[in-house]
Amino acid sequence: MTELTIAATPGEIVPSGETVLIDFDGGRVAVVLLDGEPYPIVRLASNDLGLKWSGQHQKIQNDPAICVREIRTQMPGDDQARTVTTTDLDGFGLWLAKLNANKVAAEARPAVIAWQRRAGRAIRERFFGKPAPTRELSTLEWIDFAREAEVRRIAAESAAGAAEALAIAEHDRAEVELARNAEYEHAEAITVTSWRKSWFSHVPENDFWDVIYDKKRAGLLINQRLTRPKLDRAGSQVFKDGAPVMKDGHEHRHPTAAGQRFFELAPNGVHGGRARFITKVIPGKDAELALRDYLARWFGPGRSQIGA
Repeated sequence: MTELTIAATPGEIVPSGETVLIDFDGGRVAVVLLDGEPYPIVRLASNDLGLKWSGQHQKIQNDPAICVREIRTQMPGDDQARTVTTTDLDGFGLWLAKLNANKVAAEARPAVIAWQRRAGRAIRERFFGKPAPTRELSTLEWIDFAREAEVRRIAAESAAGAAEALAIAEHDRAEVELARNAEYEHAEAITVTSWRKSWFSHVPENDFWDVIYDKKRAGLLINQRLTRPKLDRAGSQVFKDGAPVMKDGHEHRHPTAAGQRFFELAPNGVHGGRARFITKVIPGKDAELALRDYLARWFGPGRSQIGA
């Protein structure tokens, strides 16, 4: 990889691949410079904000809008290089914007708001601020320089404003989600088919079941479709047009171990002297709504998430 350098502050050169610490009003953010682009270290930011890293790491890994990159670097004051989790600058701003300041401890709230408002701007100004001219410029050059500086200033302020607006919108969305969760706490369990029509009606039914059954993807329900021979009253195999007639296995669509947090078996009568059960989605934020969020990684947002 070609080593690039960029001026971080007057008189300071930051080699590509090294980590620098950027102070701003409200905190300090660690950034790895790679190929001329800054990559904030998310874990250190999460720790400084007092957030649980395992939860934040899962959030950024599952967010398709955030580009996660593992980079090996040596922190200032450390005696060896380590692998750190980073995002690009846009992803860092999006992660910060999605933090709900009203859901963190009261003593951490000012820090979260300060990072949302100022961290991204501090990084941009540190690495992308145009240095002062080193030679006398012509009148036209000075005009162009002033115009470019104004464009950068407006862009930085717009980005900071957009991040703050996104944080407010995310807070409002969370409030609506809490109210919706309360409604689901008292809802009755519904069948998987009915649940799909409510949340993922835009997904073809066959594609939906493929993901639900596939052990390498969701793997939430057992697939025993047409695995049991149909027998007549004498116990002999039934044939049709010379081919054996097959039935679904007794545990078809029963929850797997992974699916038990989302599904339950409900009584479905007695047939042929045998108690039958049907799989239903457990209602409530820890099952029905959690299942919606879990399947979004394959199907995209659920219908109610995108306001359809």
